[in-house]
Amino acid sequence: MDNVFIEYRDPLFSIISIFIIVFLISVISFISSLSRAKKNKKIFANTFAKIGINENTHKKKIANYQKLYKKRIISFDDIVCICDSLVANKQYNEAVSLYLMALKHTSKKKEQLELMSKIANLYYKNGFLQRSCDMFLEIISLKPNHITALKKVFIISIKLNNYSLSRDVLQSLKELKAATNEELILYKIKKLINSDKTLEKKTQKLINICTNNKNASRMVASFLLLNNPKAFWSNINIFDIHQCMDLLFLIQIENYKDYKKTINDNEFLKYIYYHKNKDFSTPPPTPNGDKRYFEIDILNCLKYSCEQTNNNPTKRADIVFSFFCNKCKKTHYNNDFICDYCDSVFKSSISMKLINKPNA
Repeated sequence: MDNVFIEYRDPLFSIISIFIIVFLISVISFISSLSRAKKNKKIFANTFAKIGINENTHKKKIANYQKLYKKRIISFDDIVCICDSLVANKQYNEAVSLYLMALKHTSKKKEQLELMSKIANLYYKNGFLQRSCDMFLEIISLKPNHITALKKVFIISIKLNNYSLSRDVLQSLKELKAATNEELILYKIKKLINSDKTLEKKTQKLINICTNNKNASRMVASFLLLNNPKAFWSNINIFDIHQCMDLLFLIQIENYKDYKKTINDNEFLKYIYYHKNKDFSTPPPTPNGDKRYFEIDILNCLKYSCEQTNNNPTKRADIVFSFFCNKCKKTHYNNDFICDYCDSVFKSSISMKLINKPNA
């Protein structure tokens, strides 16, 4: 009978005791954490009840937030969280008002930078470029080597055609070794296009830039096709034609009869324009078997199969273009030189999609 129970001096007793103690501590800690979470949830609900917020309404009382923040009833992190929820609900005016209030009543540099960054990005997102630029400049005044703010100011100044500011910011980025080759090219092209130089000088310089920087092909091509199409067609070989696919695809070939020889001499251009040109009897092969042009292959085959019935295949199908950013992996439609999401320059590639026409 004495051997059934373990004596307290036995080493096995010590080991079992340790495991029991650890288990009890774990259980107590778990129960305590649940109790704290429940208590915090209740406090949070009471706080929101005091300032008039419930689940059935999205109206925020900024004045009440201000009072609570001034009295330090709610913290800086709480204010940021509330503002983020306002932004998520697209209540931008309320969010900006609350951000500005918090900025006015904080003295910590880190918090000021965070708030100003959020305000500037919110202005930028909603199209208030000058306000956004001013706020980013305030950030730079507090922290001159703030690379994100410098890059944002550069992009905004380019969009606002403020090239003196672009130059100064670009110089700062160079000193910080943060300026990219694409940003330098964008600045050169935009400044040149908006300069007072003659069209001939602009054309020559743009062609020189494009010769050494293929990633600028579409930007240069869009300018030349609009202002000096003869220069574009005579220098077609210096461009990365894939980047200009949407521009070339949408051109009515009848308007460019003077450049018909150039098109006929270029296999890739013949391939693009086959479905529009009645002079081509058989569909040209896909350039190097490239799978990127599957949609054009379909249009070309459709035209070839409809020749006997004199049916225009473009009445039944068409191609829409979009731009895929290779940096942030998102698709955008408006600006193909600067990504709408991550502001990267010349990082987008063209995507094509075959669609049915509404009247097909």
